[in-house]
Amino acid sequence: MVVDTTQQQLRIVIVDRDPATAERIRSVLERELPRQIESDDPQTRIEIFLAPTPCQGCRAVSEWNPTLFFVDTLSRCATGQDLLRRIREGNRDVGIVLTAPDLDPDTTLEAAWRGASAVLSRPFTDGQLLQAACRALEFYRGRRLERDSRYAFALTLGHELKSPLDAVEMILNNLVSGLLGTLNEEQFDSIRRALTRLQTMRSLITDFLDWSRLGAERRRRNMEIFSAEEIVRKVIDQASEAARTAGVVILSDVPHSIRLRADRWEIEILLSNLVSNAIKYNRLGGRVIIRGQENEDAIFFEVEDTGIGIDPSALSRLFKPFSRLRDHRTEGVSGSGLGLAIARDIARLYDGDIEVRSVPDVGSCFTVRLRRCREIDLPGTAVPCPFET
Repeated sequence: MVVDTTQQQLRIVIVDRDPATAERIRSVLERELPRQIESDDPQTRIEIFLAPTPCQGCRAVSEWNPTLFFVDTLSRCATGQDLLRRIREGNRDVGIVLTAPDLDPDTTLEAAWRGASAVLSRPFTDGQLLQAACRALEFYRGRRLERDSRYAFALTLGHELKSPLDAVEMILNNLVSGLLGTLNEEQFDSIRRALTRLQTMRSLITDFLDWSRLGAERRRRNMEIFSAEEIVRKVIDQASEAARTAGVVILSDVPHSIRLRADRWEIEILLSNLVSNAIKYNRLGGRVIIRGQENEDAIFFEVEDTGIGIDPSALSRLFKPFSRLRDHRTEGVSGSGLGLAIARDIARLYDGDIEVRSVPDVGSCFTVRLRRCREIDLPGTAVPCPFET
């Protein structure tokens, strides 16, 4: 099997509880894989890391950004979650090869559903190993090509939309400032409303780019361990001005002991979108309460408000992209209809989801569930990765 790829450096992580098998995989790939790759650069370099434990292998996915990942079984973490899903969490493009004894059709289908690009029944021959590696490389290349194309389109569209907005906004601000002459009260009010509309459009473009950025995954995810309280405090600081303007108080009850293994930007965007909605759809003198808790398997955030609530018939449309719930109570509320869709997409990156409870004219409570990582409980998590260059 010949794979055409422009990858000049192939990084491979191997996790196998049998050191002899891990070494054999390393040796075969180093010797034979370059011959299977058709590339403009015949000097394609292969780097291989033999991970002593699943946790070190999983950490390698986000810190070393490998092309291929070999794992020996459907081994599960102490939290009961599947290692393959953790690998996908760190890098959705990596090609995963699963090796396990007695792979029947059901096990193979389950492995594919959980993220394996290829499966190998042990014992396997060198030829079967190379075939699986090439299949995983094809998966990697296809994902990267698709994501790069989507991201390039989103960036181009965002630029083409923002440029005229900037020009119009500059002209309107010059009018408001009096640089182009004195305005009467009616003219001033019309321009002020136009500027408000422009800000709404700018917010929509920003949400669209965030949404495209998540889908394209061009950005390298930076998985690290940090305090949930820290990220919540930052979200509250960013939302404080909007809350003050709306006459809403934000309260927090997030224990300092809760720690996440996640990408800070993603968690910040997720919580910011929920808090922003809780402020916008609240009432004068209302409250937003952010709570945090955890158990062995998951971390939970609650964002509760004392706002207008949501009609039960509208709940099924709540997380659909560009879907906004409109009635006489929300006529003055601006938004793109993407905030909740983005929040749910992020939650699902961590094997989680978002649920909502709401009572019209009483308020709503959005509950975020994220998978809790076993590595948080292991000593020495702050030590720099030994294979990071």
